[in-house]
Amino acid sequence: METTTYMPFGEFAKRVFLLAGLVIGILAMWQLRLVLLMTFLAVIIAVSLDIPVRELQRRGFPRSIAIALVISSTILLLGLLGFVIGAPVVEQTQNLFEELPDALDRVVAEYNHIAEDWAMLPQVGEEQLNEANDPSGLITPDTLTGGALFVTSIGSFVVSFAVNLVLVIIASIYLLADPDIYANSILALIPKNRQEFMLRLLIDLRRALVAWLITQLFSMTIITVLLSFTLGVIWGVPNAIALGILAGVLTIIPNFGSIIAAIPGIIFTLADRPNYIVPVILTYVITQQLESNFITPFFIKRRLQVPAAALLVFQVMVGVLFGFLGLLLAVPMFMVVLVLVRYLYVDSVLDNLNTEIEARETESGIMLSVTNKKHRTQEVPLRQIFDNDEPMDLSLRDVLRSISMRRESNNSNITEQEMQPIDDKRPNEN
Repeated sequence: METTTYMPFGEFAKRVFLLAGLVIGILAMWQLRLVLLMTFLAVIIAVSLDIPVRELQRRGFPRSIAIALVISSTILLLGLLGFVIGAPVVEQTQNLFEELPDALDRVVAEYNHIAEDWAMLPQVGEEQLNEANDPSGLITPDTLTGGALFVTSIGSFVVSFAVNLVLVIIASIYLLADPDIYANSILALIPKNRQEFMLRLLIDLRRALVAWLITQLFSMTIITVLLSFTLGVIWGVPNAIALGILAGVLTIIPNFGSIIAAIPGIIFTLADRPNYIVPVILTYVITQQLESNFITPFFIKRRLQVPAAALLVFQVMVGVLFGFLGLLLAVPMFMVVLVLVRYLYVDSVLDNLNTEIEARETESGIMLSVTNKKHRTQEVPLRQIFDNDEPMDLSLRDVLRSISMRRESNNSNITEQEMQPIDDKRPNEN
């Protein structure tokens, strides 16, 4: 007769409370997602400013002086960029609105000239033109109410954005001033036998963010040089250097940054060289495509060692879940997630760190096995996976053979005992 074993009540209650705490924690994090994203943004700003601060410290500056120099230089550069690009944009926009009626007259005249040769096109008369130039007929109580609501919503968004930005900047300055105290506080909450693990995790998290920042800097530099040269030298658009710098800075905003950066360039072109508006728009489109499809994926693949396709899917998911701010922070969030998964799951739970396929050529063919630092699986013949008659099999064999030869050359100084699988090693007998 089988006996039924029941879970002790204490263990059952422990699991129930653990599950409930996990659900409550997830719900609380979701409600506080904006605060968490702002905190993450503050950490990124602090890490980015910490790079030049540490460089100044290496040159003999005290940390407080280095922080003051870096912050003042950053504010000066941002203010200079805003002055160089902001004042001309306002002036050129005002000129566009002043010249808009005359430009509309010229467009209508050109259209009527074309319509004379094409019977299917209707003519635009003076009445329609006057109605288009006179917006008084469009002003109704409903439009006034809708416009007031729109202006109010825009104003509240600007105020909320400004307040959040100030809070993020203040938090980043606090983090930059004394980062050790926050790291020490985290380590103090960790059991002693896991403090080394947590320290390595914190170091790798910072290393991932720094790698992303350097990659982003390369991409920004390339976009700045390309647009500045194309707009200024080829098309003769005014303020080309400022436009290139603005486009480079806005590449930090995936997908939408290039659209925002194109608006001042289009305004300058319409005001100064309207005949070049189509080439200028094409220049922005081509540059955006190069940045999003070639430049950024190239640097991400070469320096960050992350799959570009997975990053794109993650960007879409984060954009849907967290909106514009999540889309802005998608790439560094992806880097942090990769590090956490590698440390907390792949290494700690699965013990599969540095797992890869190893190829070895034998008399019977190429043998494949999965290996990492602590184990090696049984070898599987390549012919059991791929058909020998397939043309792609030959190229795959060449790749695997080159991998095997490269590893043999790199491990030429390793002893025969070290080349054996870890499971097969035996202690030396005296």
